[in-house]
Amino acid sequence: MPVQVPKLATIHYSSSYKRRSATAKKIKRDFSYWLLKKGFWLGSALPLKTLQSLGRSVGKLAFLLLKRERKIVKDQLKMAFPQIPSAQRDIWTYECFQHFGSFLFEVLATRQICQNLNHHLTVDGEEHLEEGFQRGRGTIILGIHLGNWEMFISYFSKTPYQLKVVATKMYDDRLNEVLENLRKSPNTVSLPRQKEGSWRMILDCFKKNECFAVLIDQDSNVPSCFVPFFDHLAKTPTIAARLALKTGALVVISNIVRQSDGRFVLELERVGVFDKQHDDVQSLTAKFNQHIEAMIRRTPAQWAWFHRRWKSKPEQVQA
Repeated sequence: MPVQVPKLATIHYSSSYKRRSATAKKIKRDFSYWLLKKGFWLGSALPLKTLQSLGRSVGKLAFLLLKRERKIVKDQLKMAFPQIPSAQRDIWTYECFQHFGSFLFEVLATRQICQNLNHHLTVDGEEHLEEGFQRGRGTIILGIHLGNWEMFISYFSKTPYQLKVVATKMYDDRLNEVLENLRKSPNTVSLPRQKEGSWRMILDCFKKNECFAVLIDQDSNVPSCFVPFFDHLAKTPTIAARLALKTGALVVISNIVRQSDGRFVLELERVGVFDKQHDDVQSLTAKFNQHIEAMIRRTPAQWAWFHRRWKSKPEQVQA
């Protein structure tokens, strides 16, 4: 079979974006904080199924109102799935908005979910975490912005393993404080991204045979390389590959997908153990993208297609 050469993405996002004024940004941040605080009360007062239904309604409204985001989702789905009929991609676009509406309300119900986690969550592949622990070199967990990824810390709080995660700060310190309190767990530590000393703390978790979770499926301002993602070159963080080659830790990929009945399945899949004799950072990052892409293809409507995944061009990459 001929080798398929990855293409440069042809999507242009910039024309869709307008800079907001400082006043508009402040209003947005104040409203977001107020909504989040009130939302947690709602998340504890209503049953989860009711919240998910409300979320789908909010998602449907967002689909109608957010023309810019709707176009980004549709354009990226078209580029990622050119062989799929446009009618099916339109269905995925509509479902994507509904999914993230439900996801928002599920986050508000985090404490409710955590109190009865065994009812809401089924785990498949937990033996891979035990394998990583038995090897004694720590475990690298590749997360994905797919399904309800925020539930992962709730799940981990019920396991005997220690977890460190890289957290991206939000644009408002008040929101950061609320989310940090929500994610607090006795066996989980959040590490700030690109802060002095973070790399040392990350390496320290492998010496202690802990788990380290990181999401590499978005274009962000961290050391990255360009590798194929849905057959198009995409700027992808290299931290997971660098750590895998340096530590020899087992790499596991995970996602938490919502089922039709409103419950969730956590899928943990073994990716492998890697070394510098057989892999380098770029080839390994490409391999990780293949696993991420495969998981997204199973439930495409539950991935964050709003994110401008192909916004960076090769000449802009930070090695």
